Amino acid sequence: MAKRTLSRCGMVMKYAIAHGYRYDNPAGDLVYALKNKRVKNLASLPASDMPEFLRKVRAYPSDAQTHHAIILIMLTGVRVSELLQARWDEFDLDGHKWNTRVMNEV
Repeated sequence: MAKRTLSRCGMVMKYAIAHGYRYDNPAGDLVYALKNKRVKNLASLPASDMPEFLRKVRAYPSDAQTHHAIILIMLTGVRVSELLQARWDEFDLDGHKWNTRVMNEV
Protein backbone atom coordinates (compact mmCIF):
# COMPACT_ATOMS: atom_id res chain seq x y z
CA MET A 1 0.00 0.00 0.00
CA ALA A 2 2.80 2.42 0.88
CA LYS A 3 4.60 1.74 -2.39
CA ARG A 4 1.45 2.35 -4.40
CA THR A 5 0.73 5.58 -2.51
CA LEU A 6 4.29 6.78 -3.05
CA SER A 7 3.99 5.95 -6.74
CA ARG A 8 0.83 8.03 -7.02
CA CYS A 9 2.47 10.93 -5.19
CA GLY A 10 5.39 10.69 -7.58
CA MET A 11 3.03 10.89 -10.57
CA VAL A 12 1.35 13.97 -9.09
CA MET A 13 4.75 15.60 -8.58
CA LYS A 14 5.82 14.77 -12.16
CA TYR A 15 2.61 16.36 -13.40
CA ALA A 16 3.30 19.44 -11.26
CA ILE A 17 6.84 19.71 -12.65
CA ALA A 18 5.62 19.29 -16.24
CA HIS A 19 3.10 22.09 -15.77
CA GLY A 20 5.44 24.47 -13.94
CA TYR A 21 3.94 24.18 -10.46
CA ARG A 22 7.10 22.62 -8.98
CA TYR A 23 10.72 22.30 -9.97
CA ASP A 24 11.58 19.20 -7.92
CA ASN A 25 10.04 15.89 -6.88
CA PRO A 26 10.22 15.47 -3.09
CA ALA A 27 8.68 12.00 -3.40
CA GLY A 28 11.51 10.80 -5.65
CA ASP A 29 13.95 9.64 -2.97
CA LEU A 30 11.37 8.38 -0.49
CA VAL A 31 11.33 4.96 -2.14
CA TYR A 32 14.55 4.21 -0.25
CA ALA A 33 12.79 4.89 3.07
CA LEU A 34 10.28 2.09 2.51
CA LYS A 35 10.93 -1.30 4.02
CA ASN A 36 11.24 -4.18 1.58
CA LYS A 37 8.29 -6.51 1.83
CA ARG A 38 9.30 -10.10 2.40
CA VAL A 39 8.18 -12.33 -0.44
CA LYS A 40 6.64 -15.60 0.66
CA ASN A 41 7.02 -18.30 -1.96
CA LEU A 42 4.02 -20.47 -2.66
CA ALA A 43 4.15 -24.06 -1.53
CA SER A 44 4.84 -26.69 -4.16
CA LEU A 45 3.74 -30.29 -4.38
CA PRO A 46 6.53 -32.88 -4.28
CA ALA A 47 6.65 -35.14 -7.34
CA SER A 48 6.06 -38.17 -5.13
CA ASP A 49 2.64 -36.76 -4.13
CA MET A 50 1.49 -36.18 -7.72
CA PRO A 51 -0.17 -39.58 -8.34
CA GLU A 52 -2.34 -39.20 -5.24
CA PHE A 53 -3.17 -35.61 -6.13
CA LEU A 54 -4.25 -36.60 -9.65
CA ARG A 55 -6.44 -39.38 -8.19
CA LYS A 56 -8.11 -36.80 -5.96
CA VAL A 57 -8.63 -34.43 -8.90
CA ARG A 58 -10.33 -37.20 -10.89
CA ALA A 59 -12.43 -38.24 -7.88
CA TYR A 60 -13.54 -34.67 -7.12
CA PRO A 61 -17.27 -34.26 -7.85
CA SER A 62 -17.02 -31.97 -10.85
CA ASP A 63 -17.32 -32.14 -14.62
CA ALA A 64 -14.62 -33.40 -16.97
CA GLN A 65 -13.96 -29.86 -18.22
CA THR A 66 -12.83 -28.78 -14.74
CA HIS A 67 -10.61 -31.86 -14.36
CA HIS A 68 -8.99 -31.22 -17.74
CA ALA A 69 -8.48 -27.54 -16.91
CA ILE A 70 -6.69 -28.36 -13.65
CA ILE A 71 -4.40 -30.83 -15.39
CA LEU A 72 -3.73 -28.42 -18.29
CA ILE A 73 -2.81 -25.66 -15.84
CA MET A 74 -0.43 -28.03 -14.06
CA LEU A 75 1.22 -29.16 -17.30
CA THR A 76 1.60 -25.70 -18.85
CA GLY A 77 2.01 -23.42 -15.85
CA VAL A 78 -0.37 -20.84 -17.31
CA ARG A 79 -2.60 -18.68 -15.15
CA VAL A 80 -6.26 -19.57 -14.82
CA SER A 81 -7.23 -16.37 -16.64
CA GLU A 82 -4.94 -17.27 -19.57
CA LEU A 83 -6.58 -20.67 -19.86
CA LEU A 84 -10.07 -19.21 -19.65
CA GLN A 85 -9.28 -16.67 -22.39
CA ALA A 86 -7.66 -19.22 -24.72
CA ARG A 87 -9.12 -19.55 -28.22
CA TRP A 88 -9.24 -22.61 -30.45
CA ASP A 89 -7.03 -20.99 -33.09
CA GLU A 90 -4.17 -20.92 -30.56
CA PHE A 91 -4.04 -24.72 -30.42
CA ASP A 92 -2.33 -27.05 -32.88
CA LEU A 93 -4.01 -30.32 -31.93
CA ASP A 94 -2.08 -32.38 -34.50
CA GLY A 95 1.24 -30.97 -33.29
CA HIS A 96 0.21 -31.10 -29.62
CA LYS A 97 1.09 -27.42 -29.15
CA TRP A 98 -0.49 -24.33 -27.66
CA ASN A 99 0.77 -21.16 -29.34
CA THR A 100 1.08 -18.91 -26.29
CA ARG A 101 2.61 -16.08 -28.37
CA VAL A 102 -0.75 -15.59 -30.00
CA MET A 103 -2.38 -15.73 -26.57
CA ASN A 104 -0.10 -13.05 -25.10
CA GLU A 105 -0.69 -10.62 -27.98
CA VAL A 106 -4.42 -10.49 -27.28
